[in-house]
Amino acid sequence: SVSAPPVQIPARTLPLGKMYHVFTGVTLQRDFPPIGELPMGVTGKRYWTLSLRQPGRLWADAKLVPNGMRYIRYGEEFLIRPRLKSADLFDKAKILVGRTVNRNAVDPIAANLDDTGFCPNSNVFCICSLESAGEVSDFSSVPVGWRELSENEKLLWLLGILSSDVAKDITLGRRASRHLTSDMIRKFELPERVDYSIVELTNEIINRDKKRETIPFHDTLRESLNSAVEA
Repeated sequence: SVSAPPVQIPARTLPLGKMYHVFTGVTLQRDFPPIGELPMGVTGKRYWTLSLRQPGRLWADAKLVPNGMRYIRYGEEFLIRPRLKSADLFDKAKILVGRTVNRNAVDPIAANLDDTGFCPNSNVFCICSLESAGEVSDFSSVPVGWRELSENEKLLWLLGILSSDVAKDITLGRRASRHLTSDMIRKFELPERVDYSIVELTNEIINRDKKRETIPFHDTLRESLNSAVEA
């Protein structure tokens, strides 16, 4: 907090946990590392780890996963912590947020949209809406415009906010040098009103990532996203 004083937010906010469900990836056993193809009759899931993400990208690109580690065997016999209660949620669209990140990284909050259905390891937090997790939101405690968003738009709105410079400044003042906690994520302040331009700008960045276009040095999309979130 000496190097990065907490940011004071003058506007009214709502905690992320009022709208989103946060859960953790699985812990692998050494005897059962990721593999390229699943053996016959073995249940598995698509694998993701923080080291696969590309700096500056907001989309979790399945082509970045090496052929030899595309899957993990899923179940109590293969994993130390299989997170069985989240088994179905791993297969859904969600946001992946790195748990262990260096302050000096290009993206101090390493957040990506996962529309493939990855099961990440325990160094990654997963976030989906409460409705997607089978829970019920208290609609008296959600942002104005929240109920009009689709599930995908809810993810894009949150991803845009988490990927902004403002979010970086907020979290750097409230965490240790290398770790985010699930409690910090749940308490993260979100605007009390949805600005749909954040959804649109984040979607443009995701589409650029899916086309694997080069990120320009002077990135007007990111600048516009930062301005929208700050406003």
